Amino acid sequence: MISKTIAEITKSVKIAIDENDSAGSNSILVADPDQLQLDELIRSKIVDAVRYIHQVAPSHRIDGVTASATATISQSGKVTIPLPADFMRIVIFKMTGWTRPITDPISDTSPLYAMQHSKYTGIKGGSEKPVAAITSVAGQKVLEGFSSPAGDSIEKLVYLPVPKIEGTSPNETISICNQLLQPIIYQCAGLVAMTYKDELAKSLFEIAQSYLV
Repeated sequence: MISKTIAEITKSVKIAIDENDSAGSNSILVADPDQLQLDELIRSKIVDAVRYIHQVAPSHRIDGVTASATATISQSGKVTIPLPADFMRIVIFKMTGWTRPITDPISDTSPLYAMQHSKYTGIKGGSEKPVAAITSVAGQKVLEGFSSPAGDSIEKLVYLPVPKIEGTSPNETISICNQLLQPIIYQCAGLVAMTYKDELAKSLFEIAQSYLV
């Protein structure tokens, strides 16, 4: 993850809007001569842009932060790990006894989830083909793994936190994935353009998506 200032992102969003205004009218940029309202509008869209891009980006384009967590393993081999309060998305999860990591956990509404509670080892996940699921217990998000032997432990647990602006103006910052700065800028620019009902929004969103490959 890298830390970018809100001022840096705001400047880049304005450049993206300016460079992609094919009509040359710059209607968004000139609508607010002193730019104060536009700056505040851009700021209000940054978290939404980061959250969206972080959620939809392919796993090979995201990094994250390592979770400080402890796994509990039941007699049946089910792994239970309470997730941090700011959890948004799993980047990679692996127990020491697994031969492969997991980057895309299932949800507790998936048909596969019910299978993980089978008493038959051939039906649920195991060390060769592990399965992980995101669920909740008493209002807290929990990561479950299927299955692990007693004494197993967490080898990797990296996640993406819910994005937020930190610090105080003019030094506010937000943490983003290393490879996702450009799509975030264009996604934010598109959200700003939508506010002005500008036709530019569609092309800006398309540019943002083009970076997610």
